[in-house]
Amino acid sequence: MPRIPKKNISGILSDITPPAGGRRSPAARHGISAPPKRTPSPRSAFGRGVRIESAPPPRTRTRFRTGRIALLALLALLLGIGVYGGLLYSEKGGALASMGAAVEAFKDSVRFFTELNPGEAKRSLESADKELKDIRDRGEQYGIWSVAEVGGKIWPTLERFPRAFRLVEALTRSAIEIAGSAEELKANGVAYFTSGEGGKLLGELESVRANAEKIRKLGEELTALSSDLESFVALPIPDNYLEWNTEFLRTEEFMDGVLALLGAPGERHVALFFQNPSEMRPGGGFIGSYADVTVERGAMKGLDVRDIYDPDGQLDEKVIPPKPLQAITTSWGARDANWFFDFPTSAQKVIGFLEASKMYKERGVVFEGAIAVNTDVIESVLELVGPVELPEYKLTLDAGNFLEEVQKEVEAGESKRVGEPKRILRDATPIILDRLSALDDAGKRALALRIAAHLEHGDITFYFRDLSLQNFFLAHGLAGAAADLPQPFFGDYLAVVNGNVAGGKTDIYMRQEVAVRSAIDVQGMVKTDVTVKRTHTGANARYSWYRATNQNYLRLLVAPDVKLVSLTGDTPKTVRAPINYEKNGYRADPDVVRLEANERESGKKAIGAWFTVKAGTTGTLRARYENPVPMPLADGGEFAVILEQQSGVRERIRYELEAPPGYIWREANDTRYVYESEDPPKRVMTTLTLKKI
Repeated sequence: MPRIPKKNISGILSDITPPAGGRRSPAARHGISAPPKRTPSPRSAFGRGVRIESAPPPRTRTRFRTGRIALLALLALLLGIGVYGGLLYSEKGGALASMGAAVEAFKDSVRFFTELNPGEAKRSLESADKELKDIRDRGEQYGIWSVAEVGGKIWPTLERFPRAFRLVEALTRSAIEIAGSAEELKANGVAYFTSGEGGKLLGELESVRANAEKIRKLGEELTALSSDLESFVALPIPDNYLEWNTEFLRTEEFMDGVLALLGAPGERHVALFFQNPSEMRPGGGFIGSYADVTVERGAMKGLDVRDIYDPDGQLDEKVIPPKPLQAITTSWGARDANWFFDFPTSAQKVIGFLEASKMYKERGVVFEGAIAVNTDVIESVLELVGPVELPEYKLTLDAGNFLEEVQKEVEAGESKRVGEPKRILRDATPIILDRLSALDDAGKRALALRIAAHLEHGDITFYFRDLSLQNFFLAHGLAGAAADLPQPFFGDYLAVVNGNVAGGKTDIYMRQEVAVRSAIDVQGMVKTDVTVKRTHTGANARYSWYRATNQNYLRLLVAPDVKLVSLTGDTPKTVRAPINYEKNGYRADPDVVRLEANERESGKKAIGAWFTVKAGTTGTLRARYENPVPMPLADGGEFAVILEQQSGVRERIRYELEAPPGYIWREANDTRYVYESEDPPKRVMTTLTLKKI
C-alpha cells in the first residue's frame, strides 16, 4: 500500500490531501520525500506577507462529468425526437388522407362552381376542413408539431411535413371564403347592384380577389415544398395544379378589372346590346335596341334603354358601309356595325359609332365595354320570373309571346306611331330586373343554370377594353371571339355566318342544316365538301315581316390557305354603290377593306355569297374547296377540327373526316371520324391522331 506523506503540503496548499493513487511528484513516485516548496507571498504596503491560495476543483473529474451529462442529454433528445418522430410518422397516414380529402374537396368545389352551385362547394370544403382540424388537434395533443419544429433543426423533413399540412389547411380555408362570397353574390349580387348597395357588392368581390391570391401563393409554396419531401412522402398535389394556378392568376386579374370598373370614383358606362335573332347579323342578332348602363361605386346608377337609330340620327361620321349593306343604306352606323363574326370586332365598331354620335360625344361619354344578350335569354328569364304586365300597352309579356309581341309593338304599335318604337323594352326592363332580384334560392339556382347554358351557346357575349377583363372572357370562351388558328394549321375550320339584309324578321323561322365531308388523300391534301340547307317555315306566319323572303348574305369562314373549287346554289345579285363615296368625303374602314379586298376575316378565308330563300321553300348551297398545304402523314400525326356556331343560330351539323389511305383515326378506331349534333355549343374543338395500319 503506498505510503502517505507525513506533511500535508503540496506545491499549492490544500485542505484536502490527494488520495492514494492521486497525482504525485516524480520524487514521491520513487519513494523520496520532496521538500516542500516555499512560495513567497506578494509584498504588502508594510513588508512581506504570506499568501495562501485555494486549489481549483480537480479538472479531470469536472470534464468527465460535463461530457457525460452532455452525452446523456443528447441521447435523451435523440430518444425524444425518435419517439415523436415515430408519432409523427404514425400520424402521417391520417394527415395525408386528410390532405388528400382536402384536395378532392377542392376538385369537387371546382366542379360545383362550374355548375354555379357555390353552396355545395362550400359544404364539401368545410367537410375536408373538419378532417384537417381533427388531425391538427391530435398533433397538438401529443406535442408533435412543436417537437417537429425542434427536430427539424437536425432533420429538416420533420419540420417540413407539418408546414405542408398547415399550408393545405390555409388553402382550404381561403377556398371556403371564396365559396361563401360566391354564395352571397349568387343570392344577393343582383339586388346589391340594382338597389344601390354597391358597397356590399364590392366587399364580396374584394374578398374573392384577396382569397384567390392567397390560394395561388399557398399553392406555389406547397408545390415547392413537395419536392423537398419526396424522400419522406408524396404530397397529394393535383396533376392539373398548373392549370389551377393559372386560373387563379386570371381570377385575380379579372377581379382587379371588375373592381376598377365598379369601384372607381365617378360614372362608368357599359353598353348592353339587345340582339334580335329574327334578323341575323354576323356578330349575332340585329341590335335594334341597346341600354346605356351607368355604374358608380359598385351599383347601377342609371339604365337608359334606347332605339339604335337614336344615336345614329345624331352621327356626323361618314363611313363607307360593307358592300352587301349598300343595298339598304348609304352610310354605316351603329345599327349595322354588328357585321363581323368575331364579336369583339363588332362591339368595337358599334361602340365607336355610339361615342362618335353627338348624343354621347357632347357629354364626353366613353363606353368601357359591351355585353350582348339575345332575346332567347330574356325568354328564359321570363319563364322564371313569370309574366310581366304592362297595362299601358294592354299587354302581358311572357316567355311564349315576348318576341312576337315586342316585334309587333316595334313594327306597328302605338309606340312607333309616336316615334318611340322601343319604348316597350324601356318599360319592361326595370320590372324584369326587380323580379330577378326577388327570386328565391331555387329560382336563383335555376337562373344560374340557364345562364350557363346560354353562355355555352354564345347567347351572351362580352367585350371590354380593359385587358384584365377581356383576357378572362377570351380564356373562358365568353367573348364571342373567332378561334385563333396556330401556324401552320393542319386541320379543318368552319363557321357558317348569316347576314340578313332586308330580309324582314324571317330568321326566327329559318331551319339550318350543315353537312361537311372532308377527306385526306395520299399526299396529305385535304378536300372538303360543305352543304348548307336552309328551310323557311314562315309561309303561314301571322305577320308579314315573318313571311318575307329571307335575303341572306352568307359567309363561309374556312382555313386561311383554302382554295375554292366550286360554289353552287347561291343567288345571283349585284349591289352597286348608291353614291360616289370618294367624292362625298366618306372614309373606308380598314377591317371592311381587309374582308372585301382580301377575303380575310379574323385570320380565316371568307367565302361570301347571297343565299335567298322564299317562305315555304328550301334552299341548298354547296361549296367545294381544298387546302393546298399538305398535312404531314406519319403515325401520331395530329389533325385539328374546329367548328364554330353563329350566336343566335340553332343548326343541325354533321361532320365527317376520312383518314388518308393506310391510316385510321386513333380516337375513332376507324378510317372515318364523325361528329353530329342537333344543337352544338358555340365552339367544338377536337384533335385527331393518325394511326398507321
